Amino acid sequence: MDNIGDHIVVGAPSNDGKGAKYAESGHVRVLAFKNGKWKQLGKDIDGESGNDYFGYSVDVNGDGTRIVVGAPHYDEAGFDDYYSFGTGNVRIFEYDSTEKEWVQLGLSLTGLEEMHYFGSSVSMSFDGNRIVVGASGAAEGFVSVYEYNETEGNFRQLGNKIDGKIEKRYDNFKRLSVAISGDGNRIVVGDRYYDRGPDVDNADGADADTDDGVTD
Repeated sequence: MDNIGDHIVVGAPSNDGKGAKYAESGHVRVLAFKNGKWKQLGKDIDGESGNDYFGYSVDVNGDGTRIVVGAPHYDEAGFDDYYSFGTGNVRIFEYDSTEKEWVQLGLSLTGLEEMHYFGSSVSMSFDGNRIVVGASGAAEGFVSVYEYNETEGNFRQLGNKIDGKIEKRYDNFKRLSVAISGDGNRIVVGDRYYDRGPDVDNADGADADTDDGVTD
């Protein structure tokens, strides 16, 4: 939901596209509240291939003009099997009020390796210029922050990715959730399977970070 509460973005990751090849490709729908009713804003945005689970994670900026969508089961090699490699990707869209449709903003962001499930969680700043993306499938999980470069028309990684500290926490960042502040300068990462040690299983936990230590 946007800051005012009159735009919501809804993900349907198990939605089937047209034809068996696009089973569970997923899609996203944006709704706007006007004249006392919720109405669809633009057309549905569909996943690119079968079992992408596009829409598994979603967020919207402060005024409802940009959205970010994760497809953690997306496979760069083109396999459409649920159990395929799951590199994962993230796409950002901006609403074109003239054409009345959602247009992709910049190139898709893609995971680094197979089975990273990049895009399992996403969050967007108020102006939509910064996003944080979680990848829960890597060995210890990791989080990356991206900033929109208006000159290039693409989102570029801001600083290094933040890895889970597996030597101190068992399965750290393996079931992670992420959020970013309105100004995009702080992020918080939640870890469902955080452990304090060998005698305390799945105690849950969270980490916070600011851009003070981020180098570009």
